[in-house]
Amino acid sequence: MNNLFHTMKTYLMFLLMFALAMVCSAIDILSYPEACQKAKNEKKPIVVFSDGSNWLPHSREFRESYRNLVDQSPLGTQVVWAIKDDKVGLTPEEIQEEKKRPSPPIKIWAYPGIQVVDSEGRGIFRMQNLNVQKIGKADAILQKSVQMIRRRDEFWAKADKLKGPLAAENWAKGLLLLPSYVRGSYKSILERIRKEDPEDKTGYYLRLTFNAAGFIGGQINPLLKEKKYDEAYSLANKYLQLPRLSQEQKQHVAVALWRIAAAEGNKEKSLLYLKRTAQMNPNTTFGQNCMRLYNFYTKPIELTSLRWFDTDIRPDWTLARVKVGHVVKEAGTYIIEFKQLNSRTRFRKLEFQTRGKTLAKVPDDKDRYRFELTLPSNPSSDMTLVFEMRGSEHGAGEIMITKKS
Repeated sequence: MNNLFHTMKTYLMFLLMFALAMVCSAIDILSYPEACQKAKNEKKPIVVFSDGSNWLPHSREFRESYRNLVDQSPLGTQVVWAIKDDKVGLTPEEIQEEKKRPSPPIKIWAYPGIQVVDSEGRGIFRMQNLNVQKIGKADAILQKSVQMIRRRDEFWAKADKLKGPLAAENWAKGLLLLPSYVRGSYKSILERIRKEDPEDKTGYYLRLTFNAAGFIGGQINPLLKEKKYDEAYSLANKYLQLPRLSQEQKQHVAVALWRIAAAEGNKEKSLLYLKRTAQMNPNTTFGQNCMRLYNFYTKPIELTSLRWFDTDIRPDWTLARVKVGHVVKEAGTYIIEFKQLNSRTRFRKLEFQTRGKTLAKVPDDKDRYRFELTLPSNPSSDMTLVFEMRGSEHGAGEIMITKKS
């Protein structure tokens, strides 16, 4: 009996010690200011979870998922784990205190988010608009981000031993490993690149600082304003030949050719440039938007009802179609009137068609708002009203069809 008691006591002590060991071995999740200090002292990256505990739905579940991620991640103590709680409804005093504390360098636009920050507080990578499942599966991406820091630092260690363009190249190659949205954290590195290669012979400084809106607005548009079209073409083509610019950056440059040709008044040429820009990389968001714009200017307008809206208006005469078989059901003369609602859209070249065959059309190409069309025989149910329309970018209206005789 004594032996059994002793065995049970030993076993319970073992369980207690094991539980205490597990508690002691749990990795701390710190506030972001605490994490910054620890990361600086220990030269470790920070993984920080951005949350809003007093406003974000399912905040508790998100935090539990993050806790599980921390406990299970092979990164373990290689990084400092943190939470940044972005609460709302703070008092003015609390807001002022919060401003004095360090904040993660990368803006989170869609909560919750996770970002990786290096030991000096510079951004590395961001994930946002997460859910419980995505947080739980974030470890592989976080490990790649930590590896990215090591690869970056290898380039920078090499750059430290070099001078001139070779040094600039290695500073740049390290920075180019990181996503472009973190570069605001690296102004000192950009300054070093500029210092080592003041004439930008390598082309890396331009690549790292290229701003598409600045190029169009600051360099192309002033030339167009002065009608210096040849200079504008020359500048855009020069940028397109630069070897260091990425394909995506060149796609943003190429759209300038569309703007130049449009400013010249050469619609056909401008649309060709727009299509080519889209085809440079059709998988980018920018490329897809260029293709949508190309379709906007070139494809017929398909009205879904006897109404038109802002999205249906084009600056040039454009073919438009709308099904009218439910209104025009028999032979006769019909009045088609375009009722404007805060619109100055113009219309011309009306026809009744069935399967591409013209059944009736107006005798002239003059634009107006009231037309007459006479059908010689009963139409099929799939009859279409075809016309051209042109207007400003705003406005709406209704197409009224009435039988005259």
